[in-house]
Amino acid sequence: MDFELTEEQRMVQEMVRLFVDKELKPVASGLDRDGVYPQEQLTKLGEIGLLGMFVPEEYGGAGMDFLSYVTALEELSKVWASVGTIVSVNNSLMCGPILRFGTDAQRKRYIPLVARGEWLDC
Repeated sequence: MDFELTEEQRMVQEMVRLFVDKELKPVASGLDRDGVYPQEQLTKLGEIGLLGMFVPEEYGGAGMDFLSYVTALEELSKVWASVGTIVSVNNSLMCGPILRFGTDAQRKRYIPLVARGEWLDC
């Protein structure tokens, strides 16, 4: 059994590491200490596809696999666990149930907005 990440999964991991180094590390401690909600950072996460990672592309998501998703969460949470949690909730508690149990109309209406980060939930 091969437990190595695929090339695509390694690329996701590296993309998230670069994002974390540039966008989160410089501000995480201060914003967290001051209790500031990281809206600007979440908007950027939506722009690069991390708020709808396993959402199919037809609904505005990145269409990635779950291992890429978990790898991205790990990289985010290393620096700012709160942001990792927000990304997790957005993907798993909002997108996941609507994709699995929602109607086609609900998927078309809500998922693109959430996957792009225009709406945040929960």
